[in-house]
Amino acid sequence: IHGRKATDVKREHEVEKKLARLDKQLGGLDRIESLKGKEMSGVVKATSNTGDWLYVEPTGSNELPVGVATIPSDSDFDLSKGDSCMIRLEGIDSSRGQLSFTVIST
Repeated sequence: IHGRKATDVKREHEVEKKLARLDKQLGGLDRIESLKGKEMSGVVKATSNTGDWLYVEPTGSNELPVGVATIPSDSDFDLSKGDSCMIRLEGIDSSRGQLSFTVIST
């Protein structure tokens, strides 16, 4: 802890907790590797006020939890809470401890 800010230590602890919860939900984080690149439908649960990302819940038989979806900078997607979209699983966002998706179409 010496030489590190308290907020950084707290953030790292929160990420570790989220990764452990994600591991438990998925039955192992290695499952994500086998699904990486898979395209699926999802529903926007919340939008970001500060960035170009959304919270998206995958729908269908994948039984994946809500994750963070980025919107490509060259797209003109205008998504709001409750909108459906197509997403691609990119893996795990290790800085947030959540699934990482990319919005590919609306």
